[in-house]
Amino acid sequence: MDTAAAALPLEAEHEALLQFLYVCPVGVAQLDGHGTVDMMNPLAIQLLMPVAPMGVVENLFDALAGIEPDLRHRAESFTEERGAICENHRIQLSNGSVRRGQRTDPLVVALTLLRIEPDRIMAVLVDVSKQVAQERLVRQHEAWLAAIFNGVKDFAIYSLSCAGEIETWNATGERLFGLPASEVVGRGIDVLHDQREPSWNPALEAARHDGWYLREGWCSRGDGERFWSNTLISAMKLEEGEISGFCVVTRDTNERKQSLDELRRLTTTDQLTGTLNRYAFFERAAAEEMRCRRHGEWMSAIMIDADHFKRVNDVHGHAVGDRVLKSLATVCQGELRGNDVIARLGGEEFAVLLPSTDPAQALRVAERLRAQIEALEIPLPGNEVPLRITASLGIAATGGGAEEVRKVEELLEMADQALYRAKHGGRNRVEAHRLEPAAL
Repeated sequence: MDTAAAALPLEAEHEALLQFLYVCPVGVAQLDGHGTVDMMNPLAIQLLMPVAPMGVVENLFDALAGIEPDLRHRAESFTEERGAICENHRIQLSNGSVRRGQRTDPLVVALTLLRIEPDRIMAVLVDVSKQVAQERLVRQHEAWLAAIFNGVKDFAIYSLSCAGEIETWNATGERLFGLPASEVVGRGIDVLHDQREPSWNPALEAARHDGWYLREGWCSRGDGERFWSNTLISAMKLEEGEISGFCVVTRDTNERKQSLDELRRLTTTDQLTGTLNRYAFFERAAAEEMRCRRHGEWMSAIMIDADHFKRVNDVHGHAVGDRVLKSLATVCQGELRGNDVIARLGGEEFAVLLPSTDPAQALRVAERLRAQIEALEIPLPGNEVPLRITASLGIAATGGGAEEVRKVEELLEMADQALYRAKHGGRNRVEAHRLEPAAL
């Protein structure tokens, strides 16, 4: 058999392998030891679109750095020649949303990294969004069943008509709200809740569409006392599928509010530095962007990057590196106002959003931050000489009625470009993006 004839089966096998990867029901990628992508099938590209809007992922660890900043370290510190670096590690790539009455769940993938050769890693991504949503739904149902059977004294069960008017009222409602049936039956559910709270119409529409809705907020008792509550609204359907009304369970959670606040803090903050995490930052930033558009005010952003941070980790170890990041975050928080927003976006990079702040003010804030960081003294174990660090900062501003308000992502990109110039201009400096001299 000649060489050409022998190559035919290999070509056919190669073609079959490519076809398999194309139709494979999970995302598959081949990486080198540092995360650079050698091959990626279409489903993997599709799943990673939220972190690669242009559809190009050159390095998986870089693409996920803003969400999983320690992923690269886990892979590079894995000492076995072959084996599982991580298995079914869940990563939330995007938030859920409600648009035109349609609700989409957050995109969550389960990532498995397998080292198959000393410098080759296989990444497998599985879309587990529906599974996560179902697990959340089950947990909510279990929690509410437990509330009904274990906390009789602090909940009320009542029903609403399709229009949202209270139809039935019993002793649980009278006990919790201190209101007799004669004062609530026939009135809207808003009568039970603090008038400063949003209207319940959107909640009823969500329950009508999805079958249920869970809301936290302030309720009011008959004597005017407010209490923090969880309210579950479940749609009641006839056999034909028509909604006949709603069953409502309201629970007094005043005593648990502190625990809930702590849980909320844990899910919105970076666990190392105590600043906001990436997703919480962009949620806050989106609200500020809308306010800026509405009122025509300035909005400024500062990007902060610790200088030579890799050298700190290499020379002093990751424990000292962590201490540097925490110290940097602490000193920045001490210089910012209560309505300013700071977050760790990943690695040693931080972002600051300054509401109602013009370019000149932002420049002064950035210079104060730079000076405070330069003045830091970080103790080193067994060393009398403390570690000194510096940081480079880039600022950008938008709004003020002078131009169309830019999106937060674009504003941060502008600040990042200024940060790049600060790095290449010698570090330990502040650079601004396209600020007119008159503005300063």
